[in-house]
Amino acid sequence: MNREDQRGDETARFADDLVASQAPVLSPEEASAVAALPSDSALLIVHRGPNQGSRFLLDQDLSVAGRHPEADIFLDDVTVSRKHAEFIREAESFTVRDLGSMNGIFVNGERVEAANLAAGLRGSNRQVPTHLLPFGQRVVMESAVRKLDSHSKLYTIGQVLTVLKPEFGDLSPSKLRFLEDQGLITPERTDAGYRKYSENEIERIKIVLTLQRDQYLPLKVIREYLDELDAGRTPLLPQATPATLRKGQKFSTAQLKAETGLGDVAFREATELGLFGAQPHSSHEVEIAFALSALEQFGIQPRHLRGLKSATEREVGIITGVTEPILRKRAPESSARAAHVAQEIAERFGAIRSHLIAQVIEDIES
Repeated sequence: MNREDQRGDETARFADDLVASQAPVLSPEEASAVAALPSDSALLIVHRGPNQGSRFLLDQDLSVAGRHPEADIFLDDVTVSRKHAEFIREAESFTVRDLGSMNGIFVNGERVEAANLAAGLRGSNRQVPTHLLPFGQRVVMESAVRKLDSHSKLYTIGQVLTVLKPEFGDLSPSKLRFLEDQGLITPERTDAGYRKYSENEIERIKIVLTLQRDQYLPLKVIREYLDELDAGRTPLLPQATPATLRKGQKFSTAQLKAETGLGDVAFREATELGLFGAQPHSSHEVEIAFALSALEQFGIQPRHLRGLKSATEREVGIITGVTEPILRKRAPESSARAAHVAQEIAERFGAIRSHLIAQVIEDIES
């Protein structure tokens, strides 16, 4: 027994009759999924055991399979060691290697320490009918090549992350899916439903991420800029405003007053009203201070804004009621989706408020 399995979490031995020399026949659906794979990916299909029917896309240079919850390929089976085997991608082939597991790995019925899985038929689609039984369950790995014209090469999510994460460290699969949901990117889909990204689409992602990171621009502004590009026009690159450049910074009370020109009395009234918290102050509080300072020239003081503060709190309550169910789902993209929904609702509230006031202004003008 391995040292890794000597902590009350023992790996069970599987019966000899689980080892077979013939690979199971793929179902039509599985064969279709295999045929849609790009040249540098493979599909791991579980044919027996507790995880029967599960599929795992191998699109990384190294994927570790085992019973450990943090394994790249998590297999909840007592015959699987915590770190059982690893799949190593080398160009358009894969090598499977045993990591010292109790039950070992089997290729075509023979126990091996390692095996290359790319020895198969050649053609426009290359299939590798290599039968593995590394986990006490029947696992079939099928790799297929779809030859693509060099001008229309498509990339998997994993490959996109490999290209972009050095520059955008917080990029994740859920972030890419969120950008897709917002209509900012449109990856292609294979017959099996996998997302594939063209080189043009990767450049589009870079534009979105760069404008978010460097210009602090909201997605709505970025979408309008991309729409202009899609229409064949050459729009000016959106620029950050002073407000967006301050985003994320922290300010002391002295800095806030010096930056905005807000007086001591107005600051004290605004603090009592709840417009300012304890220092350090956020960039949002600085923008509030700018607005308060500008209102002073009309004789409007913070104490006159109690109704505005109460109305805003009611709007926040409505937004919270809508977004809380989204956050409770605890999906990887829940936070980003909830933030987007909150922003959309806030913009609608702002539009209603703006037009109500605009009606009054029109009456004044007439």
